Amino acid sequence: MKTVVLYASGYGYAKEMAEQITSGLVGDVQCVNLNVKQKLDLKDADTIVLGSSIYVGQVHKSMKEFIKSNHDLLLSKRLVIYLCCSFEH
Repeated sequence: MKTVVLYASGYGYAKEMAEQITSGLVGDVQCVNLNVKQKLDLKDADTIVLGSSIYVGQVHKSMKEFIKSNHDLLLSKRLVIYLCCSFEH
């Protein structure tokens, strides 16, 4: 089973969570930073994990772009989504 963990992080917390998720998975697992432009082949992935920071009520720009560009592919995969936001009390 192939899993790809994709994340977009503004301040690093979504990256930390992606690394923790990746380290807890077994099998063929890849962790990818969407802020770094690269060619991705997700056709063989069984599961895709999408993780993003939230800033001013919005997911990271690179995550939005990725989802729009890969909408049909994502609908055919098992998806896991996590969101990270921080606020002070």
